[in-house]
Amino acid sequence: MGKLSKAKNLTNVEKFSIDGMEQNGMSVADIAKALDRSIEKVSEYIDTRDVSVKARDLINNKTLSGREGVAIMTEAASQKSDQSNKEVATPETTGKSDYIHYG
Repeated sequence: MGKLSKAKNLTNVEKFSIDGMEQNGMSVADIAKALDRSIEKVSEYIDTRDVSVKARDLINNKTLSGREGVAIMTEAASQKSDQSNKEVATPETTGKSDYIHYG
């Protein structure tokens, strides 16, 4: 991936990258190598971050009425949604006629 920044401290992009890489099961050494950062810097971030606050901020949703909830979509549901967006509604797929018949 290469070094994202020459800054002394980790950038937000690097922090999000570390979170994602760790969630995917990468070791601290592999993450540090991928970001071209020291193992100590990556370890320090992992040890000091507040995971509980971040997780809550990422998945909490608030509706217009002010109610809070959580939205979760599995990979299968996502694929089904993507597929249904590609399909065009036709009489064959909907089971409905193009015409209104009066009798």
